[in-house]
Amino acid sequence: MTNLSEKAMLVNVTIKGHSFRKLDKKATQEVNSNNNASNDAGRYNKALIAREYLKDITRISGAIRVYHYTNTLAWSDSGGRILPAKHYIEYMDKMNKLIQEYKEVVQNFIYNYDSYVVHAQNNLGALFNIDEYPHISDIEHKFSVSIHVLPLSTKDDFRVDIQADIAQEIKENIERDFNNSIKNSISDLWDRLKTGVLAMSEKLKNEDAIFRNTLVTNLCDLCNLLEKFNLTEDKNLTAISNEIKEKLCKNEPDILREDKETRKNTAKQAQDILDKMSGYC
Repeated sequence: MTNLSEKAMLVNVTIKGHSFRKLDKKATQEVNSNNNASNDAGRYNKALIAREYLKDITRISGAIRVYHYTNTLAWSDSGGRILPAKHYIEYMDKMNKLIQEYKEVVQNFIYNYDSYVVHAQNNLGALFNIDEYPHISDIEHKFSVSIHVLPLSTKDDFRVDIQADIAQEIKENIERDFNNSIKNSISDLWDRLKTGVLAMSEKLKNEDAIFRNTLVTNLCDLCNLLEKFNLTEDKNLTAISNEIKEKLCKNEPDILREDKETRKNTAKQAQDILDKMSGYC
């Protein structure tokens, strides 16, 4: 079996943020009371800062998550995801750029924070409570992105001075969990490919269906990524990926929109590939 511990690592991304939403217990009690409702009938959560002032932070947070999940594979329930060593430099370069952008919009938020609080005071009226707002000096600490990289642990990494038969049992459990995680990662790749091919098949079958360029480009990008992510060198996965690139990625999106015959043929090829994939995943 391929020694994954030499070809990949685990990476975890933590995004720390602040929603600037607050449960107002007094308002909640008043609303429930005024409507003859029970105390737990509803909760009044107020926006301390208008959502529009947080939209850039929210947008880049989302972009970081999407890139991280797109460029890593499922591994364990602990949150760590597998990253091929071949993809490490490209991954970190993009993530660092996104994190830098995140820091810049956070700084812009801090710069305008006082004016956002004044706006909230006007917007919330009697619901405004200045004590609910963090001091401006604490804002930066409430927003951060961190990347943690760890090695893939194998049974050979387990060395504890305990009874030999117990140690062997633990090593066998580690190896079993490791192999199950490998299977999950490969399943993750198959699922991504299948989702992309299925979307193309369904869209192109319907001559009137409108589709974005990403219907094609995302699938082609995934196939290019797979060259780095197929850590177990699964031949079926490689063959399907090559077939997708050859048959589904050869035409530009505009060609598929304008040429009905090409669209029809590509839809059939997508369905044929789907049928073939059903035997592998």
